[in-house]
Amino acid sequence: MLRLVFILSCFCISLAAVEVPDEMPSKAKRLIKGFEDDAAKERAKVEREINKMRGELIKDLEKELKSATKRENLDEALLVKAAIEELEEERRENMVDLMSGRSSSKPRFRFVKEKSMPLFPIGTTHGPFPAMEVGDPIAVFEGKGIFFDQRTDVDDLIYEVQLPRSARKLVYEGGAAQNLTIKITDPKGNVLGEGGPWGGGNQPLKFEVPMKASRQFVITIHNDISTWFYISKLSFE
Repeated sequence: MLRLVFILSCFCISLAAVEVPDEMPSKAKRLIKGFEDDAAKERAKVEREINKMRGELIKDLEKELKSATKRENLDEALLVKAAIEELEEERRENMVDLMSGRSSSKPRFRFVKEKSMPLFPIGTTHGPFPAMEVGDPIAVFEGKGIFFDQRTDVDDLIYEVQLPRSARKLVYEGGAAQNLTIKITDPKGNVLGEGGPWGGGNQPLKFEVPMKASRQFVITIHNDISTWFYISKLSFE
């Protein structure tokens, strides 16, 4: 258990990249670049150590699984098996990132514009919700509300997500929900979690979608409102 606590605490380590202004002198830029490279190397070392500890914990849990199976304790065996599967998935994803050089403490989001509803202009407001201040659909992951235009043939919103650590729940906050559904899949299309259909009309709403632990996935949000749809925030736990 202590090792598991240590693993989770290590996940909280974050070495954010420094934004380098264009007008900064080249020497200063080289110094900052060197700092970022050193930080990336240290982060990779920490992640390799975490992966090593995952492997050790998996071995211990496999022993517990054999013991629980032998004692015919089905509930315990199922819990241990689920824990092993989550750790193995996290270890696999982490190794892929390290081998490809994608190891990062910063989340990555992509809005699949060609398959999603368009946005209303900045300044738009509907119902009891505040006026839209930004025109970037990724802003919902920062808690900045976006109004989406449903006066088209497209009723979906699609986001591709890559997180520094696994999520086990998606939290939607927004409004104007009618037959709202949320599906979370891995990059191969396997379902990790589903929620809905929900309703609630033009009022503040909050829904949660439990999901299989994952760091890389696709979110598909579908809604049937005919005019506008609002997301004030998308977050993960």
